[in-house]
Amino acid sequence: MLTLLHLADVHFDTIYAGRTLDLRRRLREAQQTAFEHAVDCAIEEPVDAVLIAGDLFDADRLGLMTERALLDQLRRLEAASIPVVYATGDHDPGPARGRAASIDWPANVHLVRSAEPRVIPLTDDDGERIGQVVAVGHPRAQVSENLAIRFPEAEADVPTVGLLHAHLEDAEDAAAHDRYAPCTAADLQRTGYNYWALGHVHRGQQVNADVPAYYAGNLQGRNPTETGVKGGLLVRIPPDGLPDVTVQPFAPIRWHTLVLDDLAHVASVDALAGGIEDAFQAVHTQALTTEWMVRVRLRGACPMANALHDERERRALAKQLTARLNVLDVELVPDMLTPPVEVAPHEDEPHLAGEVLALIEDIRTDDDYLNELAERISWAHPGHATPAARRAYLRGLLMGLDREALTRLLVDAE
Repeated sequence: MLTLLHLADVHFDTIYAGRTLDLRRRLREAQQTAFEHAVDCAIEEPVDAVLIAGDLFDADRLGLMTERALLDQLRRLEAASIPVVYATGDHDPGPARGRAASIDWPANVHLVRSAEPRVIPLTDDDGERIGQVVAVGHPRAQVSENLAIRFPEAEADVPTVGLLHAHLEDAEDAAAHDRYAPCTAADLQRTGYNYWALGHVHRGQQVNADVPAYYAGNLQGRNPTETGVKGGLLVRIPPDGLPDVTVQPFAPIRWHTLVLDDLAHVASVDALAGGIEDAFQAVHTQALTTEWMVRVRLRGACPMANALHDERERRALAKQLTARLNVLDVELVPDMLTPPVEVAPHEDEPHLAGEVLALIEDIRTDDDYLNELAERISWAHPGHATPAARRAYLRGLLMGLDREALTRLLVDAE
């Protein structure tokens, strides 16, 4: 049985722009803590190797103290006789004068920074070969070629694992990432490898049911879009069979988004705060030891809409909620939030409001127009491949627009 720990997209020393100094420090510490947790797991298991599928750090801004902390953890793995195979990505590419090439890595680290495939044999305590990793790195920051087609087909009589930082077209959320080293599931499948350890897309997933190719996701969420459990993948590969892959949560901070869209009767700060607290407690019990960064999307009709559109009011309330929920940070986002207005009485009426409502309804219900709009505005439907999915996405963007337009027209008419 070959046992591996698959990590990717650590992005050490992310800037975290727009956050307070204290919060930036805490988020950077969380990255180091998550990596330490990963090393703990690798040693306790123990694994036969740790695989890092690119973007270990966030460009050449890796600080000296972070580098020292990283090397300390890698030396722990060295002391435990656990090899590390690290293939560079677009944020930590491998040119001769680049940051990855300049670090004095411990002897157990196999740095792969070339586009030429490199085979790293894995052995047991007796020196018997139990598997091999075939890895390709990014030699520069922007690789547009398909690196996956460079990998040779599997020939060894032991499990073969591919290690690559790549943009796999079929992956969920792939459209949210730059199209570097693009490839398809078929490119990976043709190799016959037992497992593919991928990096680049930050959502952990098996990208295709027919191919043992996985994104580990990033080790620690970095922004409000990177929600949920973050960590790595523990992979067990039998001599002849499919890999057993389990998610290992390593991140000490979890980003989470709450959506409150039933606010028609919420007319006070206490009522709103209570609703947010109830919604948070429902998910908080799932991970009591985790610290939280919480974004709250407020949608629909709400008597407090005008106040919640005031940034100062939101910041003051968010500060109170941060203390009340005992979390690191709360962000309030008004999302199609409007004062309570009745749309129906104004529909089909011979005035401007009636005409605007009719226009919005025509757009929302006209499939042909939505298809045309989706083609003209390609950025409006990332990751939505079918016409039906694109129409649904655009209809979602139009949701609540009738109330918002009517609210503005009625205010202007007063």
